[in-house]
Amino acid sequence: MLLLALLTAAATAHAGPTEATEPPRVIVPGAKIAIGWPYAVLAEGMDAFDDGRHDLAPRAGLRFRLLLTPGVTALDNVVMTLVDGDRLTPVPLALDGFFTLARQDLPGDAELAVNRNVGQFDANRTPQPDVRTPGLPDNVRRMGDLRLECRVKMAMARHLFGFMQSAAISLAGGTDWCAPRKGGGYSVNAGRPVAHAALAEEGRALALAVKAGAAAIPIADPSWSDDALVTFD
Repeated sequence: MLLLALLTAAATAHAGPTEATEPPRVIVPGAKIAIGWPYAVLAEGMDAFDDGRHDLAPRAGLRFRLLLTPGVTALDNVVMTLVDGDRLTPVPLALDGFFTLARQDLPGDAELAVNRNVGQFDANRTPQPDVRTPGLPDNVRRMGDLRLECRVKMAMARHLFGFMQSAAISLAGGTDWCAPRKGGGYSVNAGRPVAHAALAEEGRALALAVKAGAAAIPIADPSWSDDALVTFD
């Protein structure tokens, strides 16, 4: 379920993260963990970010986020902890579900865990990457950021699949959203109700169809540079 959800989850143009209002806490040892994700999956995404950052988004930062349930605007008493055996490291979690991770050399069974859900976020989806260059309005996304975000997401998905399954699926038609696909694109959700989306660069503009608050961005089209901008309104 986590893998399928990762492969179908869209990117978002959500506003920046809300600051956490309480000091970081950890899940009490022995307490119930509502859900956990392998740290190695997110670490794979961080590696992909580092590999592509210089070329695609040299000023961008990488965050992850829990996808809040529609209608939920802020998490309530959700604690995130990096669990490595008996070693518990608090992970500050913003009220809107955004968080960052420090790179650590951890064993394969280390988990990123939360203490509760109660319908506040989509527990069937792996935390999603969010790549952004600072200084842009919340409703604007940079093409290079989206290209790199796609690579991060694919690296995470391949790690969940395993090498052999990834190869088999690629031969069967592929799951690489970052490669050219007939009539396709990288789906970006505005994270709020929008009526229009447009891709623009140096006087050139392309209106993008919006459906359910999302637009398919042609990130594989080389005629658009990494500095082209997508605007939602």
